[in-house]
Amino acid sequence: MHTALAAMCLGACMGPTRDTGLTDPALSWRLPLVRRALGRDVDATTLRYDVRSHDGRWTYDTLVDGARYAERRERADGASTYAFGVDERGGWLRVGERGPVLEADDTWIREAHTRRAVLGLGFARPRRFETAVFVGVFGAHWELAYRPRRGRTVTVEIDRTTQLPRSFDAHDDFGRISACEGLQWRRERRRTLLVRASCWAIAGRRNRRIDTQLRLVAASPLRDRPSPAWARADDRVPLRPLRRPESFAFSDPLRPLVPVDDGDETNLSMLVLDSGASHTTLSKSLARKLGVVPTGEVPLYSEPPWLAANDLWIGIVPRMRIGNVELHGVRVWVADDERGIQGSGLLGLDFFRRYVIELDGSARRMTLLPRSTFRPAAGHALMRTFGLGRSLLVRGEVIGVQSGELLLDTGAPLGVVVHSPMMAAVHPRRRGSDIQLGVGRDVGRSPDYVAEIAGLRLGPFPLPAMPAIGRDRERERLGGAVALVGMGVMRHFRLAFDASSQWLYAWPGESYGALVRAGVELEDNLEPNRGARVSRVVCLGEGGCAFGGLEPDDVVVRIERERVRDARHAGALIRDTDRATLGMTVERGERTRVLEVALADMPSLRREPRARGARQAGAAAE
Repeated sequence: MHTALAAMCLGACMGPTRDTGLTDPALSWRLPLVRRALGRDVDATTLRYDVRSHDGRWTYDTLVDGARYAERRERADGASTYAFGVDERGGWLRVGERGPVLEADDTWIREAHTRRAVLGLGFARPRRFETAVFVGVFGAHWELAYRPRRGRTVTVEIDRTTQLPRSFDAHDDFGRISACEGLQWRRERRRTLLVRASCWAIAGRRNRRIDTQLRLVAASPLRDRPSPAWARADDRVPLRPLRRPESFAFSDPLRPLVPVDDGDETNLSMLVLDSGASHTTLSKSLARKLGVVPTGEVPLYSEPPWLAANDLWIGIVPRMRIGNVELHGVRVWVADDERGIQGSGLLGLDFFRRYVIELDGSARRMTLLPRSTFRPAAGHALMRTFGLGRSLLVRGEVIGVQSGELLLDTGAPLGVVVHSPMMAAVHPRRRGSDIQLGVGRDVGRSPDYVAEIAGLRLGPFPLPAMPAIGRDRERERLGGAVALVGMGVMRHFRLAFDASSQWLYAWPGESYGALVRAGVELEDNLEPNRGARVSRVVCLGEGGCAFGGLEPDDVVVRIERERVRDARHAGALIRDTDRATLGMTVERGERTRVLEVALADMPSLRREPRARGARQAGAAAE
């Protein structure tokens, strides 16, 4: 199929009409032929399909009633039952036969509208605010692309002789193409019904195709009968959306952990906030605690930048609460190999796209902010992000190695991993420098190595020399990025991720000021409120290392006349002063020294004058 062409046409060829979804004159005579072949449009019909999939036998029940659509999926062994739908009140979801009806978010609204386009044949009768575009004639068939309102684009092949669909395809929520081919039809009660289809999607491992067979076993117009019980969604448990900022503290600046429970203040777990994971991923044990049920979708295979390769199945978390924010029907990946996901699980980019997420490594605090009301504070630098929803990339440079895109990974408790053809030439692998980051099946791969790079530029922010991990093989493992940047670097900033609108707001943190002005990295002293310990001395170009003689393991207890409480306090005093030197009292072993520390200038940042555009993009996404 010509899916890419169809998407381009829907985005650029023309816009939807307000009175009808029919936007393309080329369809004005073609779609009536398709409707005639499909027969009478029965207002309310239930269809039951027998489904043979990779994980056993399922039953799919569907209800099509005008704009309303409902679907129930039940595995034959009883291990999974769930229903979802959309009506004039919005989307809904029920997990289990007797589970409560939950008010669902756009994920299930999108799924219902897309399924209605296929099983409900909605593509043949575009409605107001929907879009249909003629793609072209290709031999014995012609194609159209149909985008239901709040659904995904579906491409349909139509047989030129019978005017009946031959196949459907669409991109799923995980970026894969899924398709149904070999469609067979049967005329019944003046209507043509889809009776057989062979559907497929691609599993991640070696791009393996997995097939699913659908067979119609029953079809019944409702007429005057009430809707079946599974399709009724009258009393719904409402969502508790984010209306004001919600903050969480975490103790380790390299590991932002977020508390998650099942909505009843039980089964509390801590998940890693991980922008390097394309989707929220849970361990099998946490999935059991949260009541996750399999969806029956084709499984995936994940190979993150350095963790173990993993087989993943797709499931539904009925209810998940993060602080006072409640989510319903979150689709998650469940990992068979729990070693590859750092504990209980990861909150991936699908979670980032729901909110603006502010991460402050110095303050060790993560804050969820409503996208509709977010306004960045003054003094920020604005960066465009890339990655097509599967990764979070910004422009940058590994000094002396290569410029390009840097992958931001909040789940990586390290500084930077550089993967460039120039890395081995500029900073070659040396004896004894090998390091093995992988676990499980990844251990057999060639090791990385430790090196020292001249510096890094993250968007407009320059950073001085630092240790790095070099990777000179397996380019695809960093998604094509020049380097992966972890929390060891990002902790020096306050960052606000607006992943849905593809913007990143960044403020230089206190530790960034100490790093670029005094040439030191600071940590809290082991004794609370008793100064800041120098953990690393940094070379600042021609000025040398640690202006004024600061050394690793020095404890800075006073700056000028002010007693230092902790690393953040010391960094703020260094960052915010307009002086060229600062007097520092340090404890070195059992001796106390007073040093006059010279300061470099704070870098002048190139700011992108596009904050207004960023706000407009955010409003459009809302």
